[in-house]
Amino acid sequence: MFFASRIGGGLSVHIFEKNAHPMKKLLLTGGGRCNFTNMRVDSATPEYFYPRGAKNLRKPLKRFGAKSAVEFFESLGVECRMEDNFRMFPASGDSRDIANALLRASKNAGARIYCGAEVEKIELSKDSGKFLTTYLKDSQKAKFESDFVLLSTGGEWSDSLKDSLIRLGHSFEAPLPSLYSLNAEAAESETAPLSGISLKDAEIKLDDPSAKISARAQLLFTHFGFSGPAVLNFTGFGARELAARKYRFPALLNLIPEFDQNKQRESFLSARAKFSKKRVANFPLMGLPQKLWSLFALKSGIPCERTYSNLSKGEERNLCRLLSEFRVNISGKSSHKAELVVCGGIKTAEIDFSTMQSKIVPNLFFAGECIDVDAITGGFNLQAAWTMGEICAQSLASIIKS
Repeated sequence: MFFASRIGGGLSVHIFEKNAHPMKKLLLTGGGRCNFTNMRVDSATPEYFYPRGAKNLRKPLKRFGAKSAVEFFESLGVECRMEDNFRMFPASGDSRDIANALLRASKNAGARIYCGAEVEKIELSKDSGKFLTTYLKDSQKAKFESDFVLLSTGGEWSDSLKDSLIRLGHSFEAPLPSLYSLNAEAAESETAPLSGISLKDAEIKLDDPSAKISARAQLLFTHFGFSGPAVLNFTGFGARELAARKYRFPALLNLIPEFDQNKQRESFLSARAKFSKKRVANFPLMGLPQKLWSLFALKSGIPCERTYSNLSKGEERNLCRLLSEFRVNISGKSSHKAELVVCGGIKTAEIDFSTMQSKIVPNLFFAGECIDVDAITGGFNLQAAWTMGEICAQSLASIIKS
């Protein structure tokens, strides 16, 4: 839809949509509010946000970044607002505003949309040299001939469509889940009482010096393990490594990453001076929730009646060590939610990212998650899709003019 709204005149655009209604996945993003971009895209290197494809996106994001996306949607009448962590949403908080704006713009540009039409394969006609797209609609197969094809299937490929691309000479990185929650062996015992507690700032990392995978953001304790942006970002950057470990591995949680050893000591010195008669277990420090603090104080061996005035240095160190290096055994990826993103797809080496055109088949274009490019949570995946769609539109407009 984005591509169709940007291509302008001179090209007849036909969109084949598998679902009964267009942009079904877009409507679900951001909890139905559509976090459509993130302003950090314009100021930081893509390596922070794109576990796969960052190098390929460096120049494209400079051509059409977050500011460009906001200006585009505002030009369509969508009022936008920025929320925490530089995330951009429609001001209404309703993803339908984004979807409807794209739909109107596409129709105004003359695009024709075929809903309930599943593309089965792409071929090159031996007679005309044009593309033949075979699709299934209303239980009937039909073929559509075109000069150009833009594939934007998302992360899921049907076997028949994938096979047709392989016959054309393309190859794929194997699809794997990315951005998912984690099950933990300790969930039913050690951390079960913490279910529902959220920390604004926490770090999770793989407990293996040979594999440096970590993420720092909001962390949510669940009845099955852990979730929240920190975990989703961790599984995004570690998608292939964690799959190779069959989603079973030791991890370390730092629940106080803002507090180094000096700040930790300062917190306890202040507590001893100001709250000497307070029981340690009942008076949390470093901004931690009461329930979590009490549980970790007990786990570190601090007696329930211990006050700050008689808390030993050893007990203090044990508690800080546990809070900053809490070891958990991950026992699998959670099945409570479908994966938000899938990594894998057409290999990036086979695409010219200055045009988004195939290096193997002229006039064949790709955009979005059908390529082996994916991002962490926060609006970055949608921004990559807008960027690629814009470059496709620019490239085709240039071809038509020439």
